[in-house]
Amino acid sequence: MDTNSIERLSGSHLVLEVGLDVLVEIQGAGKRFKASLVGGEPGRYIIIKPPATRSAAESLLRESLLTLRFLMSRGRICGFQSEVQQVLLKPHRLIFVSYPAYFEILRLRKHDRVHCYQPVTFYVEAHEYRGHILNISTGGCLVTMDPLTGEPPLAEGGEAFLNFRKFDSNETGYVQGRIRNVTQRADQTSMAIEFDELTEDVRASIESYVDAVYDHLAA
Repeated sequence: MDTNSIERLSGSHLVLEVGLDVLVEIQGAGKRFKASLVGGEPGRYIIIKPPATRSAAESLLRESLLTLRFLMSRGRICGFQSEVQQVLLKPHRLIFVSYPAYFEILRLRKHDRVHCYQPVTFYVEAHEYRGHILNISTGGCLVTMDPLTGEPPLAEGGEAFLNFRKFDSNETGYVQGRIRNVTQRADQTSMAIEFDELTEDVRASIESYVDAVYDHLAA
């Protein structure tokens, strides 16, 4: 459910912020150093500042090939290849590199997941259960409920049908999924569910909620 995925985009969509920490790798040399972004001109060049201590940056030559990576929000890593245009050692150590024609985003999680506390009723093999959704994404959710007493145990691989209020309205959404993990504790039972294909309205509701939470956290 949480496999990595890579998205390739045109360099014209690259957004860089001054002060950004960047990991620089010199291709073919096996050397890396950390730098910070200090400026640049979109489409033409990027200016990075290597650390003040002696580093591999001092051995860089014009047209040296580099790979630059930095961490984005929501568990994503951005990376692109570049070429050294100029290295300044005085009065300040600065490296001018070419602006990438394209860049790649590695999503460490296939689905963004956020916390919530949403009441849910779900059915497994004709038995009804009630609990709360603790986190959710378009790929699945984590459900918690009171400890099971005198009821059939929940088994991994079992089919589950969930019924909960959609995040953007008072309407009810129905989702079919499969139990991937069950944790039994003295005070509660937790169950990880992987969703099957979602209806468009339920998918839109979850995506809207996830985006709203991330926008709030980034504000």
